[in-house]
Amino acid sequence: MTKVIKKFYLYFSPFVLFYLFTFGSHLSGQGNKNYYDGPYIDNIGDSLKIQWVEAGLPHDSTILKSTATIFNISGLPVVDLSKLDIIEEDNWEFDNVKKFIVVSDIHGKYETMISLLNAHNVIDSLGNWSFGENHLVIAGDHFDRGDKVMEILWFLFKLEKQALEAGGKVHVLLGNHEVMIINNDLRYLNVKYAYTSGALQRRYFEAQRMVDANISGQDINRYFRDSILVNSAKNMSESPIIALLTGDEGPLWYRGYADTLSYHEDSLNNVLNFYNVNSIIVGHTIMPSITPRFGDKLFLIDCGLVSGNKGEVLIWKDDQFYRGKSNGKKSEFIKTVKKEKRSLFETIYNLETNKGNPKLILTTNLKNLINNKMKEEEQESSLSFLTATDSTIISANPKVRARGNMRKQVCYFPPVKFNFAKKDLSKFGFKSADKLKMVLPCRGGKSNQEKLYQEYFLYILYQIIDSLGVRSKLVDIQILNEKNEKEEEYTGFIVEDEDSYALRTDAKIVDSRARLNSTVLERKPFLLMYFFQYMIANTDWSVGNRHNVIIAKLPQYTRVVALPYDYDYSGFVGQSYAVPAESLPIKNVNERYFMPYVISDEEFDFAVKYFQDHKQN
Repeated sequence: MTKVIKKFYLYFSPFVLFYLFTFGSHLSGQGNKNYYDGPYIDNIGDSLKIQWVEAGLPHDSTILKSTATIFNISGLPVVDLSKLDIIEEDNWEFDNVKKFIVVSDIHGKYETMISLLNAHNVIDSLGNWSFGENHLVIAGDHFDRGDKVMEILWFLFKLEKQALEAGGKVHVLLGNHEVMIINNDLRYLNVKYAYTSGALQRRYFEAQRMVDANISGQDINRYFRDSILVNSAKNMSESPIIALLTGDEGPLWYRGYADTLSYHEDSLNNVLNFYNVNSIIVGHTIMPSITPRFGDKLFLIDCGLVSGNKGEVLIWKDDQFYRGKSNGKKSEFIKTVKKEKRSLFETIYNLETNKGNPKLILTTNLKNLINNKMKEEEQESSLSFLTATDSTIISANPKVRARGNMRKQVCYFPPVKFNFAKKDLSKFGFKSADKLKMVLPCRGGKSNQEKLYQEYFLYILYQIIDSLGVRSKLVDIQILNEKNEKEEEYTGFIVEDEDSYALRTDAKIVDSRARLNSTVLERKPFLLMYFFQYMIANTDWSVGNRHNVIIAKLPQYTRVVALPYDYDYSGFVGQSYAVPAESLPIKNVNERYFMPYVISDEEFDFAVKYFQDHKQN
């Protein structure tokens, strides 16, 4: 069997893997005097078996390790055969790094890589390490397409040792093309290596949902080290975690970071928070130049070396990222400062709750509000929002009125809406989203308070399903009469209204008079909403009638999306007044019923898998 010739431990952003190389593929070819490849070295007991192709002809030699010196044949990498020991590295986090440089997707373009590293003083003119105590990261995909893969591998093998001697580090990440080769997927293999396989009679292949699965960086390393690089493709597919790591949603193949239409900053923040990092650096998808997204949270660094581009490197120094050009010059990334769009709801939503809920003190004529709830007439009020530690967020005099459909008929405390004067919002630094919706327990008593918590929980649950959903926040409410005497006290929640949602997401809310059906909706968000409503046994919604859904155009989607809210009629909440519509073939809200919207078999299978994958959350 072919032996391991090199193992690189890797680090960074946020996945830490390791790399294993062996070779082969039974093809034949005829000699070419301009063709050189190798050396390929097997470690066999006290001997080394060395194979290479020189001037188109295969060579095979076995020597004792005790007599090994330098492999030095013109046209091939120089290898010190006495220093083939492997550097073991279990760490995946490194402190006190003053500077690092990252380059990715070399794809056999050895000369381009050497030129970039020399231009930025990582190596000197002889190809030796000159980067001192700094770190170099090769972010995967040095295999395939190009014709100088072995030159790259032996160069990095040498450089890794030189860097360590100088107090620095070379980190080589595993890419999808390396795993493809190891698993005999040779579709992008340069024809040169097909000839090598035939000449040497060796088989070449021998030679991003990560958060949802709760897999740490250290665990990722362990799975790759212990399972992925030593198992067959069949065995790997039988493990759900390994299948995830090597599949479309894993760190090797995931391309979602480069999707400007559907990948949202909220999703990125979830990854950053889970792995406790500030930035993610990604190769794998060709960009015209290094492309930052969401400030300096995400960098796409595959600059198309495989296409003949001179390329760029990403430089980090003094807590600042820089673009490193092929001529050795560096420049800061131009940052677009996003104008702050802070709504009152967004401010309250982002308050820390480890010391308790935000507090709302409302002074109004509660009896009048309840008696006139069916008319939805506005009345005077005085409102103060405080943090859990009693710091004032806003004090104003908004108009307040009852809202809702069935709740205002059957509940003693109807949901309410506050209408603020824009000047009052501006005085406290808030933008012009001047409405605030609040849900109160239907009536007094512990059971009604529990029903409110259940409904609030569904807003939180939907954020796991789709981070672009409508948000809500628990608040502790105290209602005073006009004599400043306390009349009621309980916990309710505020709900993000249309204007606040639009301000947060840069969305455009579609006019409620516009006629539409589900076929015009962005399909993935619609399917998530559709199956979520079925999961919680809720039929109290309609796209066509805009009943309990907001229709919005988000910048990352081509079509409009439907955003659900108000879940009090769901079987999950189980309000006593909740009954299904007479037109539906169910007798109570605890029966699940798929609303009559058309979806394909493929869409059904997608939604089922999506919810199954999110089950552990």
